Amino acid sequence: MGLYSSFCQIRHSCLRLPKIAGVFGRVCVVVALVCAAICVSSHSAEAQDEESVTMPLPVEASPHSSADNYLSMEMQQYDYNPQGAQSKDQFSQYTQAIAAFGFYHEHLSDAGIKTSFETDGLAVLPMSEGTHFEIGLPNAYWSLLTPSKHFQLSVGRELQSWSELDDYWHLGIWQPLARWDAADPITQGLTGLFAHFNEDNYRVVLFASDIFLPDQEPDYQASNGQITSDNRWFRAPVSQITTGNAESTFNYSIASVNISKIVFQPTFALMTEFGREDEGPFFRASAAQKPMNQFHLVETPTEDVGTDTVNVPIIPMVIQEHVLTAEAGYRLGDNSEVVLSNTWERFDNPNLPANSNYLQSQLIDSDYMGMIYRQNLEQVGLPHSDLSVSYVNRVKQTNPQADTIVNGNIESSADRLAFDKLLGVQFHHALWQGAKSGLDGEVAYNYSINDQGVWIQSMVNYKYDPHWTWSLAGDLFGLPASSENSTSFISIYRGNDRLIGGLTYVY
Repeated sequence: MGLYSSFCQIRHSCLRLPKIAGVFGRVCVVVALVCAAICVSSHSAEAQDEESVTMPLPVEASPHSSADNYLSMEMQQYDYNPQGAQSKDQFSQYTQAIAAFGFYHEHLSDAGIKTSFETDGLAVLPMSEGTHFEIGLPNAYWSLLTPSKHFQLSVGRELQSWSELDDYWHLGIWQPLARWDAADPITQGLTGLFAHFNEDNYRVVLFASDIFLPDQEPDYQASNGQITSDNRWFRAPVSQITTGNAESTFNYSIASVNISKIVFQPTFALMTEFGREDEGPFFRASAAQKPMNQFHLVETPTEDVGTDTVNVPIIPMVIQEHVLTAEAGYRLGDNSEVVLSNTWERFDNPNLPANSNYLQSQLIDSDYMGMIYRQNLEQVGLPHSDLSVSYVNRVKQTNPQADTIVNGNIESSADRLAFDKLLGVQFHHALWQGAKSGLDGEVAYNYSINDQGVWIQSMVNYKYDPHWTWSLAGDLFGLPASSENSTSFISIYRGNDRLIGGLTYVY
């Protein structure tokens, strides 16, 4: 059942998007990782008290402008529900290490011009079968700040809050995600040239680029006409299908593409925000013409009648889109915040030939409407505690004559967070805090309204001393029998209940 149940009867395929642009991105990240490690070791900076990367819950993106340098290593043990594996290739237990780093260096000239370089990221190091080498690089940029501090120019990959709702739910509309673990995505910044204009009551960000780095997806293997993966967040294509008394076999292949046509894609974006950053009402508007962060998949299946084989070449395409976000809210310092958000997303139709046998993934213009409420609970007697509530509703374009509606007949495990209406509640509490140690926990309850699916996330961290931290995290999915044919995220991955144990050392 799950993601593939709806098309197994109609001979359509599903797969993870090819990592065509991934080689370029990974080379850049490896260089940055090595440089950061060297720089951290050569600077006697105090280690940052870094939050565990085991289970980031769906909360707002953390501020990334920090003068701290750090390097940490975490050992993780994953234990999945063995009955939820989609194929014999997928593992239920595996071990991996995560090396996380951050580096910041600034220089102030005699003329008062400040230049700085900042980077932070992580590398997943496989320690057993079932996991692979991965790298995430949310930030890596050089910046110049004028003496007036009203203008800043930066070049590289930089996280921005284009939409708080997008950041909270990891929707992947504005910024690409590292999604080798779909329940634990990492938001990564856009790559290009940023111009920041700052005053007390308004801020403007201009962005332009000709470099496109898409979502990072699970590793896969393509051999003997089949596409497989040992990653539990990957859904493989159907290998056989029965039609009457005959059985057809799919023979998949990845069509070669021009990498430059994938990587070199134009992006233009503008963000304006009015109101003080720390307190009072605010309004933010963001607009962009950009590539969709996920590949658009196209297939041209042909059937070999003599061998009952269907040859399916898969062609990845980059689709341009127009995105507009409007958000308004009110902040009370660090105590509370409420945000109302609406994002309009409109795709450029690829306009494939109507008389061809092309199959393609879905493109439907949508509006994403929602809210976020955050509250510090110290005023009600719970120090070092906070609560957040969020709701998001995806409204799809229903006009059948709209030029940008492609209903699609290919589904993919790399599709965005699949939902119609989601409600989330998160609670964080510091159970105990000492001078150099502490115990804290988080729990998040996510509810898919249309299919009544439930996804519970939890995490407990025990900080033994400034260097060592133990962690235990878990995911639990639930879905009523009446919603088994749903294609929501919770339904697709409802067999991926898991526990994660971790031990982190911060240098």
